[in-house]
Amino acid sequence: MGNKKWLALGMTGILAVSLFLVGAESGSLTEHQVAQKAAFERLMDSGIISGDSSGNLNLDQNITRAQFAKIIALAFGLKPQPIQKSSFSDVDIKSWAAGYIEAAKKLAQTNGFELGLGNGKFDPNKPLTTIESLVFIEKFLGVKVDKGTAADSNWIKDSIAAAIKAKLIKAEQSKDFLTKKNATRGFVFELSDNVFLNYDLPSGETIYEKFHSDTVDSVADEVYSEDGAGLAP
Repeated sequence: MGNKKWLALGMTGILAVSLFLVGAESGSLTEHQVAQKAAFERLMDSGIISGDSSGNLNLDQNITRAQFAKIIALAFGLKPQPIQKSSFSDVDIKSWAAGYIEAAKKLAQTNGFELGLGNGKFDPNKPLTTIESLVFIEKFLGVKVDKGTAADSNWIKDSIAAAIKAKLIKAEQSKDFLTKKNATRGFVFELSDNVFLNYDLPSGETIYEKFHSDTVDSVADEVYSEDGAGLAP
């Protein structure tokens, strides 16, 4: 297991350096974008995400709550759940996202968490915020969030503290989640990839190792629709 992690990290480093050199010459990629592109490549090779119909990364675009639910479902090897009635009043069962949201909801429930806004709605087309992306991941991994004792404690700070304790993020990354700003696709790809690559499940395997060890280097024939009407992400 450990060797796989280091191998993957090593390959990411090689890819990042090569991409950065190309980007530096063309002026098209920053060092930060290189890291996000490397994350995109691994997620894509695992069949978890894909580019749009033109192969664009769209790293700076927002990502919706529904699109992230699909990423999580596919990361955990889940299929879209066939449903007769949606668990959420604002999720149409005919929507491309309905089955993925239902699968993600059941995954969260197995860990003792509820998914949604608490009022019977999911708000699938709402842009995902940075802190939501972290809280979603915590729910899908079963990471417990303890209520802080400090006077200024709130759910955001408590969720960040739990993520640091579980080694999902580093302490210096806290500032990236303290506000409710929208998360870009690049941000979500980098966060997700790091967790899928490095976080050990109870089995001792990472998410990539447990659910995508036999993945071939191909991309699912699904595409991201920029107008939000098609398949995603």
